[in-house]
Amino acid sequence: AKNCYLSGLFHASVSMIGIASERFVIELFEKVRFKLNDEEISEKDLFDGPIQKQQWKLNLLEKSKLLKSEYVRKLEEINNIRNKYIHPREIGDAKEDSFKVLKLYIEILNSRFSDEFTIVKGRIVKK
Repeated sequence: AKNCYLSGLFHASVSMIGIASERFVIELFEKVRFKLNDEEISEKDLFDGPIQKQQWKLNLLEKSKLLKSEYVRKLEEINNIRNKYIHPREIGDAKEDSFKVLKLYIEILNSRFSDEFTIVKGRIVKK
């Protein structure tokens, strides 16, 4: 994404960060455990299939304290900018937005986004 930005491929940079941040949420969401009467149940059992909504996953990650609120907001901002270009409903400054999502994502990856998990060799693992 950084190389795309440096090459002037701003839409591609936004898209790549959008994909990476969505994957980040998916991997962190895999750490969520659902319980019913103290018995662990799967997302599939609970919802009759996987949930695809990014915002719903972010809300649960925040409520479960697997992702701190400030990073939920940053991921929401990345998703909103991504949607501006993936589902073009509004006009934006691709160069400015590309730089913004790069900065937000780097901040998330370099932060203590969770008290319980960290990133080791590109994977989200328990501390």
